[in-house]
Amino acid sequence: MARPATNEAPAATRSAGDVLDELRAVVQRIDLLEERKLALIAETQTLGGSWEEVGRALVVTRQAAWEKYRRRVRDMLERSAASATYSEEELLDSAADVLRAVRRRRRGT
Repeated sequence: MARPATNEAPAATRSAGDVLDELRAVVQRIDLLEERKLALIAETQTLGGSWEEVGRALVVTRQAAWEKYRRRVRDMLERSAASATYSEEELLDSAADVLRAVRRRRRGT
């Protein structure tokens, strides 16, 4: 079986340690991107986005998106709310903004 072409130097010039270092770096970047993806899903939810829309963006079904991310999104939002130090007035303003965004989305404007 032929080895897939890569942009990397031939194995003879790299050590296993070099490859493992690169692997660790890739895993770290993937973890950061996963966290960003989760934050965007949570933000979508707070702005009134539906799981249908999230699923479409992730190229999966609504159900698959909901099953995979709902608990993690809920936990992220709860942690965020617990650390928030907003006044009651700020919270009411924020809730009103979310409600307006949901109404605009439903009207299609």
